[in-house]
This record gives sequence, C-alpha cells and structure tokens, in this order.
Amino acid sequence: MSNNISQKSVERRKQLSGLVSLMFLIAIAVVLYVFISSLGGSDKGGTDNQWLEIDTRYFAVGTTVSAAWQGKQLYISRRSAEQLALLRALSAVPGLYEQNLLERDADDHSGDLPDEFIVLTANRTGCLVKRRAEAPDYLSPEHWLGGFYSPCEDAYFNLSGRRYAKPVRVGEQITELSGLTVVPHTLTSDLTLMVGSAEPRQPK
Repeated sequence: MSNNISQKSVERRKQLSGLVSLMFLIAIAVVLYVFISSLGGSDKGGTDNQWLEIDTRYFAVGTTVSAAWQGKQLYISRRSAEQLALLRALSAVPGLYEQNLLERDADDHSGDLPDEFIVLTANRTGCLVKRRAEAPDYLSPEHWLGGFYSPCEDAYFNLSGRRYAKPVRVGEQITELSGLTVVPHTLTSDLTLMVGSAEPRQPK
C-alpha cells in the first residue's frame, strides 16, 4: 500500500517537473521572439526607423524629454508661452549669442508647428550633449532659462539650440561655430509629433 502511494507520488513529481520545464521553455521562446522582433523594427517608427512618434497629449508644457533615434540622442522640448517670450526678449540682448552664418533664430520658428515644439541634437557626430539646469559662470542667471551643454566644444545652448557667446581666451583658436542641429518634425492632427522625415538640418 505504502509502495503504491510512494510510486504515485514519484510519478506526480515527474509530471510536475515536466510541466515546469515545458513552461520554462515556452517562456524562453516568447522572450526570444519579442527580442528578435524588436531587432526588425516597426513601421510605426522607433530608434532605428525613418521616424519617431511622440504622443504630445502626455507631454507637459515647459518640459524637455530625451530619446534615441538612428544612433542620435534627441532632446524634444515643449516650451511654454512664457519661455518663448523670454527667449525672444533675450534675442535682443547685444552679444549674448554667437552671430555667424550657421546661426538661425530658432526662437522665431516658422512652419507648420506651434512654436512650443522643437527637436534638437548634437551638431557633431559622436558628441553627447547634456541637459544643463545651472547657468555657466560667464552668464547672468537672468539670461539662462535652462538649456544644454556640449563638452566636445565646451559650449552652452539655450532651449532653442542657440549658442551662447563666451569670452575668448588668450591664444584660443576660433573654429567654425554653430548651434545645435534642429531635427525635422511635424505635428499631425491627432497631436502626434513625427520626428525625422528628412536629413537633419543645421540652424541657419
């Protein structure tokens, strides 16, 4: 009697072990499928696809988010009306920004987008631009609304990608300067921001 119970117990353990093993194999297969599918990309956009889709309904005004797309780090800003007004006012401050042919007054953005949206990326390949909350030492805090810093160039940029002018050191060579690259983007009727429909262009 006890032998029969013991034999049945062993068989149940074997069945349970087999079931657990089967479930484990199924779980591995699902993970591999999801991973392999993600490598193939999606027609709806993604990090390596033609465009990147952002639902602006959940994008708070006055904030900046980062995203990866086609090997580039992007910064997408939804600037408030107050920020835009201050940026335009700062455009009139003499000597605050670098002035050259590569600069574009991004604060006077004209196109099919509300002024609040702008998508920026580094102006040099391989350079990682960082968000910056504190003003650099050579800028007055009233001239800084937050922005970006490029360690490759030791340069600071405002929320429109405009490059701040900085004191030139003795013996320092002046290279060709530019603002951050503005990545093409459009806003659809359902408030989806479509990033990247052509080659990124330099501010001009």
